[in-house]
Amino acid sequence: MNQCPQTDNSPEVSLLVPIYNAERYLEQCLRSALGQTLDDIEIIAINDGSTDDSGRILESFAERDRRLRVIEKPNSGYGASLNCGLATARGEYVAVLEADDWMEADALASLLHHARRGDAQVVRGNYWHYWSAPRERNVLQRVVPEGFIGQTIDPARHSELFSITPSIWAGLYRRDLLEENAIRFLESPGASYQDTAFAFKVWAAARRVLLLRAAFVHYRQDNEDSSVKSEAKVFCVMEEFAEVARFLREDRPDLLERLAGVLLREKLRAYLWNLDRLSPAARPQFLSVAHDDLAGDVAAGHLNESLLRPWHLCELKALLKDPIWFLTLRASRSGGPASRVRYYYELGGAPLVARVAWGALVGH
Repeated sequence: MNQCPQTDNSPEVSLLVPIYNAERYLEQCLRSALGQTLDDIEIIAINDGSTDDSGRILESFAERDRRLRVIEKPNSGYGASLNCGLATARGEYVAVLEADDWMEADALASLLHHARRGDAQVVRGNYWHYWSAPRERNVLQRVVPEGFIGQTIDPARHSELFSITPSIWAGLYRRDLLEENAIRFLESPGASYQDTAFAFKVWAAARRVLLLRAAFVHYRQDNEDSSVKSEAKVFCVMEEFAEVARFLREDRPDLLERLAGVLLREKLRAYLWNLDRLSPAARPQFLSVAHDDLAGDVAAGHLNESLLRPWHLCELKALLKDPIWFLTLRASRSGGPASRVRYYYELGGAPLVARVAWGALVGH
């Protein structure tokens, strides 16, 4: 159980499982990983300094199945754990399974089959929101655009892919794509949203992506310890986008001009989503930082209006013009359909209301 050990084995898939104090769910997770119908896999479990019974559970499973390798490391966060797993992975493809989630038995076999059939660098599917209590329940999340299902496409020609929910554990990635483009996770101890920058980098670098309608992973919703539920970590999403900007500026400057507008669009969408989930007391400070960040992008010439939906463009302009007024207006939209209509009317009048209604009708 060394830290980031090296190996010469070359399985078809390396499945990375980052773990921190996951004793309540870890056995179900590992059973689903070791029960895969694809046998030629390695499962790399990275124990991030857990203080609960996770270590003992890992030892028990590793003794029974040689495909499970355990890395013990001091606690340094989700991103550092996955980077450690990537450093030791030797599979042709890489997948991620979080310790409180579980996957269908044919998940890796199906993803690999489609990857080979479509000569894809990345394969992404849908997933389920999963609750184990008070009764077991799965709700399918259709995050993959229907118009792209079953096609091997180039994200350079379809920037819509950058707007897909990151959910990196719902996919399979060629390891050479990650290696050749220096795609790694931001290592911020205690941070959240660390799939945000990783997913953007993948879309930026990949040229052959296959999207599937099928779902393979059950994403747990009843883990109260999930870091994404922590309001205190909301500014982490801004650090993720700062890492994307660094990646484009330093590692892939050839992509900067083409993707600067896409990056601004995804920032705006993520910042508004985070704004809505915050308590009223936390919103002003978050919006102030978001305002300065977005204003800097616009001043740098990164705004491409053609990439934005009409309502997003109106929201951006209102946010930049008068953040306090926009914050009050945004808070008023939570009162039901009528309040949402008033919200869009205040932003752009009757024409915008009509565009929003049409967008909802056609699924945009």
